This record gives sequence, structure tokens and C-alpha cells, in this order.
Amino acid sequence: MPRWWTIAAVAVAVAVAVAVVLAVASGWRASTAADAEQVAYRPASHAALDTDTDTDTDTRVRLLRRLDQSRDHASLVRYVWSLRTAAEGGNAVAMRELGFVASRCAGMAYTKGGIESAIAAVSANVALHGDAVLAGYRDAGQRLRAQCDVLVSWSGDLRGYGREWRERAAEAGDLAATIRMQAMEEIRDVDAIAGLLDQVIASGDAGSLREIGPLLLSYQLAGKSLPGYEGIVFDEFDHYALDLIACERGLDCGQGSSLMDEICLGGLQCTATDFPALLDENLQRSGELHRMQAALRRMRGLLAP
Repeated sequence: MPRWWTIAAVAVAVAVAVAVVLAVASGWRASTAADAEQVAYRPASHAALDTDTDTDTDTRVRLLRRLDQSRDHASLVRYVWSLRTAAEGGNAVAMRELGFVASRCAGMAYTKGGIESAIAAVSANVALHGDAVLAGYRDAGQRLRAQCDVLVSWSGDLRGYGREWRERAAEAGDLAATIRMQAMEEIRDVDAIAGLLDQVIASGDAGSLREIGPLLLSYQLAGKSLPGYEGIVFDEFDHYALDLIACERGLDCGQGSSLMDEICLGGLQCTATDFPALLDENLQRSGELHRMQAALRRMRGLLAP
């Protein structure tokens, strides 16, 4: 069963002859509640930026003025700045999140010209899906733009910038970043993947649960099994189950979260209140809810201490 949001994204990309919306679908990422104790993920709160230079402060003020004076967008600007402050101070979670934000921006083909061109390129086709979807798509795009505007003021190579911070996070011991780095390897190490799954089970970390799902699915699609996990066939329902469990364990899965914004931008599923509601809606429509329930039982058993 293919991803519903991926099908929609492909149709849009073909219709408007752009592929910018597709790249985001591979990167559904967010922070966990535990991480938030170290780096405030939700825009409502963020660390003080005591290390700002005069140039940094001027740039931040300029970016804030460019935004609609919405509290949400202004908070996102401050949030990304706080990530850099914490990352430069050695916080591995901040390093990871900074790298993940940069990857999302690069995935939307963001340039110094702004993200509006990408939004405009698909908006006409998105409108065919209804006003609510179009409004949700534009909102998600503007939230991403608020963050990308900050990053592009620091680096003209967002892909490289994101890779650098992911690597630093992995070197600092962040499990989610380590999983992402493994997922990006052309030739993946099956033993390494099994070891990462061992660590995810031991840690119970929501962000790492979210990262391991796509990696496990890609191995099963390649017809490979994991040492120590013989007899377990990881399918896409297991992937969804891991996502749901991650939501239960603190992953931000609500409307306006990076997870839901990426699904919206990557597949035009823009109106659900949260990820569980989105998944339930699609499973009810496809008649496959029973398969999801079975996958949840399997994954809960796998993750049980």
C-alpha cells in the first residue's frame, strides 16, 4: 500500500512541472518532549541569545520585520536562533534539530530568493483540492519559510550546512542523528542497522523511533533481514505504528508541527488536527485499520522492556 500523501505529491509535481514538494516527504522530523527540556522545540519558548553579535541582532530584527507580525512566525525565527546558540554550545539535540531544519529547507529547493516561488508554483494545483488544503499548504510553507530565512542568512549552502550539523550531532552521540546519517548512506550496513534498532528499543526515545521507521522499511523493501530480528517483517504498517508510538512518547504530532507541515508540503494532507487523526482517516477510507492495529501490537511487543 503506497503512502497516500506521496501519491498526491507526485500528482501535483507532474501537473506543475516542479518536484520541490516531493523532497520534503522523505524528511518528516520533529523533536521530542524530553529534548524540549534542553532545547525548546515549541515556538512558545526558547533560550536567551546571550552570544548574539551586533550583526546577528541586526539580521534577526530584519527577519522579524519581514514576517507577518504573527507570534508563531516570530517565535520560529527566535527558535532557530536559539538552536544555533545551543548547538554552538555543544548541545547535541540542538545540533540535530538545526541540521534537520536545514535539510527541510534544502528539500524545498529554498534559495535566497525565498520560498514563495515554490509555494506559488504549486498553489494553483493545490487549490483543486479545496480552500482548506490550500490555506493549510500556504500556512505550512510560511512556517518553513520563517525558519529558512534565518538559515540562509548564515549559509548559502543549506544542504551542506544541514549535513555538517547532523554529522556533529551524530559524533556527539545523538541517536536520531546517527540513524539519519545511516539512512543516507548509499551502501548500508545491516549489522549497524540492527545495532541502532537495539539502541532505539533500549532508549525509548521518541525522536529515534521516528527516524528508525523509514530505515527499517527500506531494508525490508530491499529483501534484507536484520541479524537478531529474524522472522520480523517490517512493513509500512510497522512504520506507521512506530510513528504513532513516537507521538505517544512525546513527538510533536499536532497541527503546525514540523511533522504535520512536512506531510502537508510533501503530500497535500493539510487539514487533519494531528498525525493519529490523519492516519485513522486514511485507514478507515482504505479499509486497512485492522492491519494497523496488528502492527501496533507487534511494535509494542518489540519495544516492551
